[in-house]
Amino acid sequence: MKADEKRLRGSILAVIVAMSALLGACGTDTPSGQTTVTVAGVVTVGTPTVGLATCTSCHTSQTADWMTTKHANVEPAGNLYSAGNPTLGEIATCTKNCHDANGDGAGNSFTPGYTGNVARPVVGCESCHGGGQLHVDAGGVGPIGNATMTATVIGTTSTLLVSGQFLTCTGCHELLDPADPASTTTPASAAHTTVTPTGNGYSITDTHYAKPGSFTGANAANVLDVSGYAMNYASESVCTDCHNPHKTADINREWAQSRHADKTAALAWAHYNWSCDENCGGPVGSRKTCQRCHTTTGYAAYAAALQAGDAASADAIWNGSAPPVTPYNPNFKPEMLECKGCHTNNKGAVRNPGAYTAIYMIPAGGFPSVAPVTAKVSYQYPDISTSNLCIPCHTGMSSGKTIHSLNTSTIYTSVTFSNLSYIDAHYLTAGGTFFKGNAYEYVGRSYVDPASYKHDDIGTPLAPNTGSNGPCVGCHMYRPGLSANHRFLPVGEVTAATVSSTSMVVTSEVCFVCHAGSGIELGLLVEEEKKALQFAISALQGRLAAKGFAFLGFYPYFATKNWLSAGDTDETGNRTGKNNLGSAFNFNLLRTEPGAFVHNSRYVKRIIYDSIDWLDDDALNYSTGLTLQSNPTATNDEAMKYLLSQPSYDLGGNIIPGIPAERP
Repeated sequence: MKADEKRLRGSILAVIVAMSALLGACGTDTPSGQTTVTVAGVVTVGTPTVGLATCTSCHTSQTADWMTTKHANVEPAGNLYSAGNPTLGEIATCTKNCHDANGDGAGNSFTPGYTGNVARPVVGCESCHGGGQLHVDAGGVGPIGNATMTATVIGTTSTLLVSGQFLTCTGCHELLDPADPASTTTPASAAHTTVTPTGNGYSITDTHYAKPGSFTGANAANVLDVSGYAMNYASESVCTDCHNPHKTADINREWAQSRHADKTAALAWAHYNWSCDENCGGPVGSRKTCQRCHTTTGYAAYAAALQAGDAASADAIWNGSAPPVTPYNPNFKPEMLECKGCHTNNKGAVRNPGAYTAIYMIPAGGFPSVAPVTAKVSYQYPDISTSNLCIPCHTGMSSGKTIHSLNTSTIYTSVTFSNLSYIDAHYLTAGGTFFKGNAYEYVGRSYVDPASYKHDDIGTPLAPNTGSNGPCVGCHMYRPGLSANHRFLPVGEVTAATVSSTSMVVTSEVCFVCHAGSGIELGLLVEEEKKALQFAISALQGRLAAKGFAFLGFYPYFATKNWLSAGDTDETGNRTGKNNLGSAFNFNLLRTEPGAFVHNSRYVKRIIYDSIDWLDDDALNYSTGLTLQSNPTATNDEAMKYLLSQPSYDLGGNIIPGIPAERP
């Protein structure tokens, strides 16, 4: 099968094959010249080839990386002299096309000293870069080809503009439907029909095209899971935004298993049409404010603006008033948090927005609109190196401090606490738990972390041997020599003889710097702590219900709008309204922060304790233990064990038997 025939049977019916190759100096991104070439299959022709042995003799680091990929077809792993894996029928058969397009793997032409006589079909340097003779003739300083062009893919029913890089990669990794390349619903047909495997495992049709969501749910919510990852096919970096073709794709596979890649309609990335505005029936700027965290494009732009110190652009992206925020599009394609959101290239360079100053506000009309506002406060988070990346999206939209600031300024609109909708922090506010930026804190109580609290020091010099990239990366990604660092999970599951069933296991290496025990042993402790926190949160829910603030279990979480205690007439909320609303705020904040018991357990205990202490009698008088004891349930009993750890005293100063502690 010839290369041009392969093309026809692959991604497209016909393509404009005139293209330009970016000819840049080796090791730079600066073009040094340009030439016009044509495409036959995936091999750029017009410049003579020199063979893989010539390329690998100079580019040793790239070769080492390339040898970890399936492009190198190394079997056994690491043996450049092997014949490759002959069991892969597709690779072993389709030489002179995608695989071994330049004949590099045949006989002894691969590398000096190789004496095998079995063709070793590889996807080598010149398969993607084109002929390297000019580069060699110039002493290895340039030029070298990279396909840069735009071309129109022509089908029987539609056309589509694509880039040279897209053509290069999809020549083997089929994507477009040859009849309808612009379709968002019809994947390409399998191209490898003459040999086994059929090609289904080698195409990218299952994940790399994105069908717009069906935004027909309440508040223009999406009701369908997303089909794949939205990409700009015309971008010259459409593939390398996420893939390093010189390295194994293990990281990509790990990421695909993470919540950052979740395509479920009910969850973060695909839940709404994030371009919605008044055209969707919402308030002006409706969902545009969400794009800074719920789209790759929005977050990359937001983080870049923060890193550049461009406060004006960052604010415009935050409030959805300016590009690169996506304008309203009824066929919006949700974007998971893809590689280019956090990285500036496919070699791992990380964006660093710097120490983040969170702006917490309460819009007068409620989120997602942002103007006018009833409260607006800021909170400065510390500089935690690479972990700064996580803070902008894992510290919420509102905080307890905004509730405290209601009706305290003439700048913002006032509110009435007898008619005020519930205020929510948003979700997964791990950074706020670490650094105490989110919760509603009660006046007169201390929330200073004890000296024993070290989790916020992980990944800094204050916690030696835990890395240098801050606590988020330190716990969720610090695994030297181990895989799965892009699943972002510090724990896993295991079934072992030492446990009766599948159990949690701690996998993050930094935990063992301070904590003794095996991964399974620590996992059991983590599970116990997690269950204990849930009991405490449930106890708080019970006290809210007892006071008339019943949790709905779904948005908007609380139906009540009157946050004043019985007999209170202070509509500003300064007597009881703020503390009542703050208690409900704390409940939902912790209910939607699943790692709070690890991130800052002592702070979390104090927040829950004080919330119950206030709710039971409209006073902060250390009565939580008495309240839980006087309402005996299995939940309250377990909550006491979690919240109380020192001798507990009644209001007369007497030790209360059976209650092990009074304020954490």
